[in-house]
Amino acid sequence: MKGTHEFGIKCTQVENFSLIGYSNSDFDGDKETGVSTSGYAMSLGLGFVSWRSCKQSILADSTIGVEYVAATEARTSAPRARMET
Repeated sequence: MKGTHEFGIKCTQVENFSLIGYSNSDFDGDKETGVSTSGYAMSLGLGFVSWRSCKQSILADSTIGVEYVAATEARTSAPRARMET
């Protein structure tokens, strides 16, 4: 804890408290294996609550395929949210 006393979590009320997901990929990122890299980040309100970057588990043969895998991984990892009306 030494040297980190100024760090903390600040909670504030925001108007737009929406869960937003972002995903991206790097087609054929590893030149030796041909494996691509996926990443995603999830924001809720003003802060990011979840993020990940990893090599894809399947070998995609196009940039569209790589982006689809990245978006699918982001969606399946997103917190389940339900809105009450």
